[in-house]
Amino acid sequence: DFLPYAREILAQADAARAVLGGTDTGPKGTLRFAAPSSFAQLHIMPLLPEAHELYPDLTLDLRLSDTRFSPADVKFMQDMIVHHQQAVDFAALVEGRSNNSDIVAIAGRIDASQADEIAFMREWLAERGQPAAMQHHAGMDHAAHHLMMGMATPAQMAELGTLESTAFDRLFLQLMVRHHGGAIDMVETLHDQPGTAYDPVMFEFTNDLVKEQQAE
Repeated sequence: DFLPYAREILAQADAARAVLGGTDTGPKGTLRFAAPSSFAQLHIMPLLPEAHELYPDLTLDLRLSDTRFSPADVKFMQDMIVHHQQAVDFAALVEGRSNNSDIVAIAGRIDASQADEIAFMREWLAERGQPAAMQHHAGMDHAAHHLMMGMATPAQMAELGTLESTAFDRLFLQLMVRHHGGAIDMVETLHDQPGTAYDPVMFEFTNDLVKEQQAE
């Protein structure tokens, strides 16, 4: 019973194709569509040259998406949340301790941008069923782990809180430069590992993070 219906559908498709083939103008404009990267590479991209030849006036806007993530991606996000939180803590110390307008301005930018990025990273992890805080292995030196990321020690943070004016500004900048350099190192380490940052959203975020940290 199905075969007659299938034949009728095919006949109608052939008739429609013949009508289109007999016209002087084909479809025009932009056709936007999205597909997972793996599907697009196998089933869509090989057909694009033929589609362009058949419909030269039609622009195809293919948006690739890939939500795959690796354990290294998760660890990066978890570590960067901790890293960003210390930057927010740095910025909070500026009020009442510095009268340098440049220091006050950069502290304001850091507080706003890093808080937004912390929220983004928490959401990214939650959407993938991952905890915001990583589980530290037994025997890991927590302080040493953070120092590798350019983070200040608790003693350095405490010292910064006791300073004012030029002394505060000097130590603030010294610690913050190293802190930002650590964030850049974290991104480069991530990108150097195979199979990481396949998610386009994460890849864009990490590249923007490097530009932001280098500028500051």
